[in-house]
This record gives sequence, structure tokens and C-alpha cells, in this order.
Amino acid sequence: MARNAVASVLVLDVGSGMCASPSFRVAKEAVSHLSQQKLLFAPKDDVGVVLCGSKATCNSCVVSGDYQHISVIREVLPCSVDLLQAVLQVNNEVGGCAGDLLDALVVAIDLLVDKYIGKAKKKHVFVITDAADPIRSARDVDVIVQSQL
Repeated sequence: MARNAVASVLVLDVGSGMCASPSFRVAKEAVSHLSQQKLLFAPKDDVGVVLCGSKATCNSCVVSGDYQHISVIREVLPCSVDLLQAVLQVNNEVGGCAGDLLDALVVAIDLLVDKYIGKAKKKHVFVITDAADPIRSARDVDVIVQSQL
């Protein structure tokens, strides 16, 4: 029986709390293992990677100071070695800033909605965090709850 392809976005917390703890190494290994599994066992799946708490800000939602310290380091694309390379390049140097996890979720959902709205593809968002950094505002909760993936 054929398995339906899945579109996933991995949200990795690289904020100040996460980078300062031993959890960062474990989280990076988890993302690396998940990427390897997708590459080996689900090569038709599409995967993107978003960093929350990065020094840089690189996402399509940046408007008037919102969604700062959220970086899309890999658009949602078919699994390839590039996915694993993008994950392996993440280190403590890229993070350490206060990013809002809800902002990162909105960016991840935006990546999926923009590309797959109306398409019969399962959509997943994986959030890897130690939840040590506070959420600065709950203004996006309604957007997340009401989003139709």
C-alpha cells in the first residue's frame, strides 16, 4: 500500500535558554536523526527547517519588527542531502537570541500554507525545544488555532 507524501517543517529552538543548556546537543541530534529518517525512509516527503532564536532574521512574515530572530534555513522542499547539511550546520553560534516560539510556529505554518493550500498532502510541524524561553506575547494564538492546514 502506498503511503501519502507528507510536508513537514522542523522548528528548532536555538534561543538563549536552549543554546546555554545541554539540551541543545540532544535537540540537534533529534533533528538530525529525524532528517536522516526522512531521507532514507520517506524520500518523497517535503521538509523545511525553521530556527527560533537565531541571530539573523530571515522569513517571509517579517513586517514592522514582528517575527524577529526567526530564520528559515531550508524552505519546504523534497528530502535531499541538503536537508541534512542544513541541520548539521546549525550550532550555538547561529542562536542565542530571544525568539518567540509562537512566531516560529506562525512562520512554519505560513511555509506550509503558501505551498500546499488545497493540496491533498499531510502537513506536520515538529517543534523541538526545552521551553526555557518565555513566550513574549500570545497575540498569535488565534492565528495558529484558526489556521486551516
